[in-house]
Amino acid sequence: MALGYTDVGQYRDLAEALHQWRRWADGHPVPAESVAHIVEVLRSTSSIDRVDAITLVTPVAHWAANRRLDVPSPAAQPTTSLGIDLGL
Repeated sequence: MALGYTDVGQYRDLAEALHQWRRWADGHPVPAESVAHIVEVLRSTSSIDRVDAITLVTPVAHWAANRRLDVPSPAAQPTTSLGIDLGL
């Protein structure tokens, strides 16, 4: 808490997702629910660098999709827009 962490549950979820990811990466059997949890947590976390999270989640998400496992879809990313509508 001294480091400014306010949501201990978020860090607990992240730690569990990373642990399960490591088990998956090492070739151990991981239940489908855990795979879905890994994908969901790593896609939504702001606790680690976004590039690192994407690097970790991409292979497991592809692996799950190839096996037709039900995993959360990525959240829509906001797009930049100039906001100019000429109405032509």
